[in-house]
Amino acid sequence: MPERQRENIVPLGVEPIAEEQPPPTPMGRAHGWGTMGMALCALIGSVALVSLITIRWPAETGRIPKIVIAFSVVGFMICAALAAAGAAGATYARRDASAPADSKAPD
Repeated sequence: MPERQRENIVPLGVEPIAEEQPPPTPMGRAHGWGTMGMALCALIGSVALVSLITIRWPAETGRIPKIVIAFSVVGFMICAALAAAGAAGATYARRDASAPADSKAPD
């Protein structure tokens, strides 16, 4: 058998040797701010929606909760994108601070 195929064979009853996994990086500030913004926008939008439903708004003042709901939905989407980008950025390996900036990563 070629050598490469022998590496892929694990005999039955033997646990494969687990490679050392680097510890996961903590989520950054962008993820935290995005998550807090999502929660805040959801609370503001929920309160505005309940107030729109339960209160009889005179004349044209009913537009105010509708505008608040619209802005809270837009804010929620922006914060969700920020949280997702922050979480995705934490999944990639960071450069070592001691390595020179112009050094290339090994292939």
